[in-house]
Amino acid sequence: MTVTSIAIIRLKDGVQPEDPNTSAGTLLQGRVSEILTSPGAQRCYWGRAIESADLFYLLVDWNTLQDHVDFTTNRYGYLTKLNISGKTETDLSPLFNGAPTVYHVELTAFPPNAISKPMSPVAEIVTIYFPSNLSTESQHKIVSNTGKFRSVLADPGGCNASSGGWIMEEVEVPGQGNKGRAFVMIFGWDSIEAHTECVKTPRVQEHVHLIAELEGTTRWTVGLAAELFTRAAIEGASAQVEKRQLDLAQEIPEM
Repeated sequence: MTVTSIAIIRLKDGVQPEDPNTSAGTLLQGRVSEILTSPGAQRCYWGRAIESADLFYLLVDWNTLQDHVDFTTNRYGYLTKLNISGKTETDLSPLFNGAPTVYHVELTAFPPNAISKPMSPVAEIVTIYFPSNLSTESQHKIVSNTGKFRSVLADPGGCNASSGGWIMEEVEVPGQGNKGRAFVMIFGWDSIEAHTECVKTPRVQEHVHLIAELEGTTRWTVGLAAELFTRAAIEGASAQVEKRQLDLAQEIPEM
């Protein structure tokens, strides 16, 4: 099944990988080119968070999880290896302030149109955390309720697109020091203001219980804004570039 890998990178002070005119930007462009010429890679998205300016996000759509695993275990190494020629280093680790966090999500719809459609310049990413021992019945209920809620937001005047899915790995629950399951929703918006106004509408307020009352919820995180750049693999080696916006940083209190 198609998957999206999400790498969350804390940057060293002063580096600007989103600027192609900097050494860090050149390094990132080389890494993205490597990714897009590797088997199974479809497209990359990357950008800096606004509220936490030292956080950088690199998302990659893959044909399968195994394609990403193969990439990380050979010379096409995703974050720490050499480029295709084996001569020019595109190791991103000199940009890191600590080890990156990497996980995978099986998103529906795929590709995640919330961040791939030009008509959605702002994306919102919602992550909902649950205990590791969440029952299968509860998991199905979560998928059903989040799907219904996404449909509510898709009404006229709402979001332009959305995707949702389970993170495949157990992940650290922010602020709790333990691991758990997590479900991700991504929404595409015309602007941050459009998002703010939509969630205040009576229709959304009438249906917010679909996600606010999910059984077992232990934590929420919500993100909104930064420039997101996209490159998609075309005929193997060539690529196209779009400028986009993504907001991936704001955290809301525990529910």
